[in-house]
Amino acid sequence: MSSFEITGGKKLKGEFKPQGAKNEVLQILCAVLMTPEKITINNVPDIVDVNKLIDLLRSLNVKVEKLGPEAYSFQADDIDIEYLHSPDFMKKGGGLRGSIMLVGPLLGRFGKEELIRILLVLKNLAQLFIMTLKQVYIAQMLKI
Repeated sequence: MSSFEITGGKKLKGEFKPQGAKNEVLQILCAVLMTPEKITINNVPDIVDVNKLIDLLRSLNVKVEKLGPEAYSFQADDIDIEYLHSPDFMKKGGGLRGSIMLVGPLLGRFGKEELIRILLVLKNLAQLFIMTLKQVYIAQMLKI
């Protein structure tokens, strides 16, 4: 598995072409939270989880513009960090496993001052995810 190592204090710049796979795109979409600059992402597949994450980014006050069938621009210059504590976020975030990937970029951008708040959100999402798994398990058991 390939990885990127980013050492602080150096400007990150360049291009990356995702293959259109959901998991890759979800990671890249979450990374737009790391900068206030406008970011353009191409080859974004039109699938449910990707669209849910884009909706979640909009709810965090990220400016999202659809440029074409598989192209978007994002600008996270006015993130509403308080939204992370809203019932709407818990509902939307709980319905998307990929929402957990928001935590790293937010922590990287806002620093340790927000660490406790972000960890509380992570805890709430994890609890919601476990509840959902239990419901799925129970539903599967009832079908037998």
